[in-house]
Amino acid sequence: MNSRPWRSEMVLTGGRQPGTSHVTFTYPGVTPLTVPAHKTIKAVYIKRFLELIDRAGENDDK
Repeated sequence: MNSRPWRSEMVLTGGRQPGTSHVTFTYPGVTPLTVPAHKTIKAVYIKRFLELIDRAGENDDK
């Protein structure tokens, strides 16, 4: 889990492209995560989202 303090540059962006049923979360230098927008979010997506946050923090530390 991400135990680091949040900084404004660590904020992830998420957006839905027109004509799709998914939301993609991005952060510079980290592989994007795409999840379904209209369904209940499965635990696997939450885990992957938390991993994405951790990788974003690791990239900031470099």
